[in-house]
Amino acid sequence: METSLKKISPPITKKTIFLILLGVTPFLLLSAYFVYMVWEAQKIGAFCKAVRPGEAASSISEIADSYGINPRSMWETKNGDLWHISVPVTAAMGEFKCKITHDGTKIISVGDRK
Repeated sequence: METSLKKISPPITKKTIFLILLGVTPFLLLSAYFVYMVWEAQKIGAFCKAVRPGEAASSISEIADSYGINPRSMWETKNGDLWHISVPVTAAMGEFKCKITHDGTKIISVGDRK
């Protein structure tokens, strides 16, 4: 008794391939997004550790450039005599990872912001 493979499984059609791709694509996109989000958060965390209190405030842009962070993406607000810089994790939709406080000439404090 010989059974043929064609009798056991239906042929793979264009519709079957389309349905497989339709099911796999969202998973692949979400996986890539998650990997990017983790990578970006780690990059910002490393930048935050590289900025040290006591350094010149003008060095923040140079350090950001060396870690691949666009200094224009940082949020800077003034509160009295102090400036607060928050570095956003763009992939996390509104979360900030690092907060830097300076007085215009030197960095006063650096910390994670959760």
